[in-house]
Amino acid sequence: SAGYSLNDVVRVTVYLDDTRDFAGFNKVYAQYFSAEHAPARVCVQARMMSDLRVEVDCIAYKKD
Repeated sequence: SAGYSLNDVVRVTVYLDDTRDFAGFNKVYAQYFSAEHAPARVCVQARMMSDLRVEVDCIAYKKD
């Protein structure tokens, strides 16, 4: 709604409840971000506060 797209994403932080899910997450991630437009990424294991298995936080940027 703010006029941004996945091509504007410059950083992604991924929180996984179980690091064994990393390979599966990577397959899904590759469907959204190509190798040519891959943003910087951090992936950490995190104890979730609910029944979530993964949480993704993105930062997007556009020049004026």
